[in-house]
Amino acid sequence: MNINPEIKNHLVKISITSLFVAAVWFVSFAIFPENQVVKLDIGDPSPRTFIAPKYIEVEDMDATQEKKEIAENSVEPIFITDDNSTLLVIDGIADMFLEVLEVRTVEESTSEEGDIESGDDGSEVVIITLSVGEQIKLLQNSINFSNISINTIEALVTVSNLDLENKTSFIAELEAESRKQVLAIMSVGIGEVELNDTRRAIIKNPAQLSLPSEIYLQISQARLESAVAEIISENLVSNKKLDQTAWDQAKAQASSMVDSVFVKLFLQLQILILLVKFGDIFH
Repeated sequence: MNINPEIKNHLVKISITSLFVAAVWFVSFAIFPENQVVKLDIGDPSPRTFIAPKYIEVEDMDATQEKKEIAENSVEPIFITDDNSTLLVIDGIADMFLEVLEVRTVEESTSEEGDIESGDDGSEVVIITLSVGEQIKLLQNSINFSNISINTIEALVTVSNLDLENKTSFIAELEAESRKQVLAIMSVGIGEVELNDTRRAIIKNPAQLSLPSEIYLQISQARLESAVAEIISENLVSNKKLDQTAWDQAKAQASSMVDSVFVKLFLQLQILILLVKFGDIFH
């Protein structure tokens, strides 16, 4: 009897699939007897030693990568302080105090008839002490003091003229106090983000000054403290820089310390997968 080739081919596939299923069933119960159903009552002796199903561990790449990213993101940025920025602030403050001293006097030249042949015009330089009002006006028109309040300018001019009259050095002591405060503030580090907040905090809460008590008989302590705070705030810059190299190294180290994530795959599952794939061949 002639059989249609297509039907014959289909029968062959069914036969091979049936044999494969039977083989898998046999292997499953022969190699893994734990798959067999055993009914026991309480108190009955065990017919054999039961062994837990066999499995293999495979790394879950996605879960491992996710843990690594979490570890990297948990590393805080690493910053370093820039000493050059601190020096720039101190130099800016020194320039302002020096200008306060310089505006106390002005040089003027007087001309007299001299020896024309010798080239001597007979002029001489005269140093004139300016009034407090004139000193204040010069500082107000100065670039260094363009953002400084009139109250601070008046306080600095007052101290400067006290030194001139009494041969004291209070203005130098004010500069030294300013320098000391700057070093304390910038030693912590100031980033770009918190720079404006730091400036406002300095103005709002001026630090105490360690000056001789006699100066406070002429000008109040609070006024001088506010003046120093304003000068520091005006010159303050950020000195905290991100150390990208060190931060990247720290993140890489944190990532390397993460344990890989493994999942357990039971061998029976692998056989079923093979069965499915084998069945796909005949479809």
